[in-house]
Amino acid sequence: MNNLLHKEYIYDGFLNDADSNIDKSHEEHIVQNICDNHADNLVQIAEDLLEKKFNDDENMGEDEKETKEELESYIEKINDYINSGEGFDPYDVYSFFNFIKKINPILVSNPKLQDAMEAIHGDARLYGCKNLGYIIIRGNNFEVWQLDQETAKKIVHAVYDIFDIENIFDRKNMLNQEINVSSYNNGASRTYTLEELEKGEIVKTATAPTTKASMYIPQPSRTQDWQQRYTSESFSFKQWLTESINDIF
Repeated sequence: MNNLLHKEYIYDGFLNDADSNIDKSHEEHIVQNICDNHADNLVQIAEDLLEKKFNDDENMGEDEKETKEELESYIEKINDYINSGEGFDPYDVYSFFNFIKKINPILVSNPKLQDAMEAIHGDARLYGCKNLGYIIIRGNNFEVWQLDQETAKKIVHAVYDIFDIENIFDRKNMLNQEINVSSYNNGASRTYTLEELEKGEIVKTATAPTTKASMYIPQPSRTQDWQQRYTSESFSFKQWLTESINDIF
C-alpha cells in the first residue's frame, strides 16, 4: 500500500505543523502550552509571597531585600511574556518556579504544577499525551496516551485534516492508509487502517509487544529551541494556594 502520510504534526483538536525545520517541534508546542497554562499561577504565588513575607522593608535584612528584588524581577519578566503574546522562554518559567521553591517549597508543592515543570526539562511528549490529550504524528506513526474509542475518533479527525491540508482525495487509498498507533500508558503498538479506526474496530485490551521489531519506538526528544504555543488547559488552585499561605504565615 502506498503510504500517504509523511510529515510531522501535533493534534489536540486542532492540527499544527510540528516539523522543527519549518515551525515548532512536538516538544516545543507542548512546552509552550505548559508555560501558558502555569505562568499566571506562578505569578500569583509570587505576588502573595511578597505580600505575606516581604512587606516590611524597614525590618528586612540585606539577604531578604535581595530575594525580594529578584522575586519582583521574575514577576515583571513573566508578566512581560504573558502580555506580549509572543510565547515564553521556558528556561525563565522553570527558573521562576525553582526560585519560589527555594524560598518556600510548600508553595509550589501542588502535584500538577510539579509534574508540569518537570516536563519542561523531561519528556514533554509523554506529559503532553497524558495530561493535555495531544496526539503526536510522525508520518503514519501516531503516539497517544491510551488508544480507546475516543482517541481513535481523534486520530481519524487528525488524518482527514492532514489529507485536506495536503490535498489528498483518493478515497480508496485514504481508507486503506495504515496507521501505527503507539500508546504510552502500556507501551503497546498496533497497526490499523484508517477504515478500521473510523469504524471503531480497535483492540480493546492491547498488550505490550514482546519484540522491538514489532513496535514503533518513539524517537527521543529533540534539543528544544523554545518558541510560541497557545492552547488552554483548565488548571486552578487558587483556593488551595490561599489556604496554604494562611497556614504558613
